[in-house]
Amino acid sequence: MYRISDGEFQVVDYVPQADVKPQKDGKPKIYKATPEFLEVNNEKTQLAGGDVISTGTAPFGTVIEFDDHIVVMRSDGVLESFGGEAVHWRIFPRSEHYSNQLHILYEDRIEIVSFVHDYFVDQKKKWYGFSRGVSDSLVI
Repeated sequence: MYRISDGEFQVVDYVPQADVKPQKDGKPKIYKATPEFLEVNNEKTQLAGGDVISTGTAPFGTVIEFDDHIVVMRSDGVLESFGGEAVHWRIFPRSEHYSNQLHILYEDRIEIVSFVHDYFVDQKKKWYGFSRGVSDSLVI
C-alpha cells in the first residue's frame, strides 16, 4: 500500500497478525486478526497528497495523476513526470503484450510510453509496481 502525506511517499505491507489460542481439544482457534502495517520504504518527495486525482499500479511502477501532470514512481526507484493536463490515461496490468505501457491522452495528442527498465529489476525486492510471476529456475 502507498500513502502520500506531508511530502513523504510511504510504502507499507499489510500483514495481519492472528491471535491464536488452543482449545480444549488441542486444535488452535483464531479469535481475531490484528492489522499490522510494516513500513517497507519512506521517501521525501515534492508530492502533495491533497493534489492526487487518481492512481494506478502496473508492473513497471505506480502512476499518480495530478491536476497538471502525471508522475510515475518506477519500479527501479526513478521518478518520471509527464507534464500537461491529461484527459485520460490508461495502463494495461493484465495484458500479456502491453503491461509495460502507459497511454496518456491530452486534448491535442496521445503519448504512449513504454517502460523497459522493469525487466532488469529484481521482482522480489521492488517497492513500486507489482511483481511479475518469476520462476526460481530458468527453463530453456
